[in-house]
Amino acid sequence: MSRRLEWTLALALMATLSVKLWAATASASQIDTDPSLALGRALAEAGFDVEASLADTDPPLVPATRDDCRLLVARASPLGWHRSLFERYESANQTLSYAFRDELTPQQDVLETSLAFFHFRLMRYLGIRAAEEPVWAILAAQPCSLEGLPWKPAVGDDIATR
Repeated sequence: MSRRLEWTLALALMATLSVKLWAATASASQIDTDPSLALGRALAEAGFDVEASLADTDPPLVPATRDDCRLLVARASPLGWHRSLFERYESANQTLSYAFRDELTPQQDVLETSLAFFHFRLMRYLGIRAAEEPVWAILAAQPCSLEGLPWKPAVGDDIATR
C-alpha cells in the first residue's frame, strides 16, 4: 500500500472518530425524562389526584381525578397507531380527545403529529437538541372540562429530548 493511501485512510479514520465522539457527548449531555412525568406533575398542580398507571395497558393509561371529573390519559403514537385502541374505550359517558401542542381535538391530526415527530427525529439525527412534542389521548367523564388544563407542560429540562 502506498504511503499516500495510508495517510488518507488515517485522516479519514480520525475524522470519522471525532464526529462519532462529538455525537456521543452531545447525546450524553441531554436529559432523558419521560414527558408523562411532567404531565402528571402539571395535572397534580391543577388539583388532580394522579394515580399510578393502570397495569397491563399499552400504552399505559394514567388515571387522574378531581371532584366529579375522572380522566384516563395516555401518550399516543404520533403516527396514529393507537387511535383504534382509544376509540374502543370511548363510551356514552366518556369522550375521547387528543391534545397536541396545547390544542384539543376530537380526532388525532395524524399528518401534523407525524410531521412533528419526523422533524424531531431529523433534528436528533443531525445532533441538534430538540424537544419532543407528545400526543396525549384523553378519555374524560362527562362533567369534565378539558379546556385550560396543562396539556403542554413547560418545555425545558422537564421534557427533555430523548
